[in-house]
Amino acid sequence: MNPDIHPLQWQQLRFMGGGMVADLKGAGKQGVVTGSMYRIWGQEGALTGRYHNIVGILTETASARIASPDTVALEALERGAAPGRGLSEYGFQIAFVDPFGGVESGRSQTSLTIK
Repeated sequence: MNPDIHPLQWQQLRFMGGGMVADLKGAGKQGVVTGSMYRIWGQEGALTGRYHNIVGILTETASARIASPDTVALEALERGAAPGRGLSEYGFQIAFVDPFGGVESGRSQTSLTIK
């Protein structure tokens, strides 16, 4: 973590991210990982906001509205765990409370409006 960023910025980021996770889980989405996939030191687009006293959040989705449906096997997800980035194994943990079980994904898997 960059020590030049005010501690309140990190707390605000956690607060907003936590709200997004709660909304995703409330909508029945699985496989949301928090605080484990991206390093928090650098000049990536999501980080530059912190130098301007605003919260910037980088988000990604496994598919998009224009993507074709795809079948994801659980074994492929297990192989994709990220050692060294906070996700040492594919399974329940504090940053991954509802692992995605591997099913056909497509448009309906990612359509969500967060209010």
